[in-house]
Amino acid sequence: MPTRQTTTSAARKELGELLRRLRIRRGMTGVQVAEATGIDPGTLSRYENGRRKIELLIVKTLLDLYGADESAHRAAVAFWEADAKTEARPSWWRRGFTVPEDFGQYLAEEQEARLIRSVEPHLPPGRLQTEEVAAAVIAGLRPDLSAEAVTGLVDLRMRRQAETLEADQEILLGSTVLDLPGLSAGSAILQLERLLEGSQQPGMCIRVLPAGLSYNPALAVPFVLMVPPVGRTSAWVELMDRSIRLPDAAVERYQAAFSVTASHALSPSATQDHLAQLIKDRK
Repeated sequence: MPTRQTTTSAARKELGELLRRLRIRRGMTGVQVAEATGIDPGTLSRYENGRRKIELLIVKTLLDLYGADESAHRAAVAFWEADAKTEARPSWWRRGFTVPEDFGQYLAEEQEARLIRSVEPHLPPGRLQTEEVAAAVIAGLRPDLSAEAVTGLVDLRMRRQAETLEADQEILLGSTVLDLPGLSAGSAILQLERLLEGSQQPGMCIRVLPAGLSYNPALAVPFVLMVPPVGRTSAWVELMDRSIRLPDAAVERYQAAFSVTASHALSPSATQDHLAQLIKDRK
C-alpha cells in the first residue's frame, strides 16, 4: 500500500509554533479563538501544528487578536513568505508512490533548505550514487523488498538526483565509503568518478575522513542537518528503512558532532586529489 504522508515546510512549522505561543501567552483557548474569529478549534490546531497551509489574512487576524508586537508580526510574515515559496512535494515524486516513512517531510525540508550538512560513514550519498550502486545498496539494506520494489526505489533515487537543489551542501564521507565492496573495477571507477564530479560542482563541498581515524561521531549513524532560509535547523538520522526527524532539543548535539567530525576531514582539494588517485589506481 502507498504510504500516505503529510508534508510541511520548516517555515510553516515555525509559523504554527509562533502562533501557538502567542495564543497561550494571551491566555486564549481554541474555543475562545473560534468565538472571536470563526476558525474552528480543529483547523486552528492544524495551523499551529503546521499541517495546514494558512492564508496571510488569517495570520494577520490571529496576530491582531493575540496582541502581537511588531517583531512578532515581522517574524510571522517572514515565515509565511518562506512557506509560500516552498514546494512541499517535488515534481518528480510520483503521486501514490510508496516511499519510506517520513521521507516526504525529508524531501520538503531538503527542497527548502539553504544549507545541507551530512555525514555518511559507510555509503555514498544517495544523490551521488550511480544507478548500479543505488540498486546494490537498496537491495542489500532491504532484503524484505521484492525486485520490483527495489527497481521502483532506484528509479525514485535517480529522479531525485535530477532535481536541482538550491542549498549549498557540505558532505563528510567515512573512508570506508570509498571501498565500494562487491563492485567490479569498472563499476567502482564510475562511482568514484561520480563522487569526484560532485565535489567539483558549485555549492557542493565533499570531504573524506582519513583511514584509521579514532572513534568519532561519524561512526555512530548517518545524519543530516537541514538549515532553512528562516527558522531553526532540523536534524535527521538515516536508518535502514527510513529517515527520522530528531526532536529540536537534539539539533545542537548533532551540530557539534558535525563540527568535530569536520575538523578531522581532508580539505576539499585534498579529497579531490584522493579520489583522483583512487580512480587511477583502479584503472
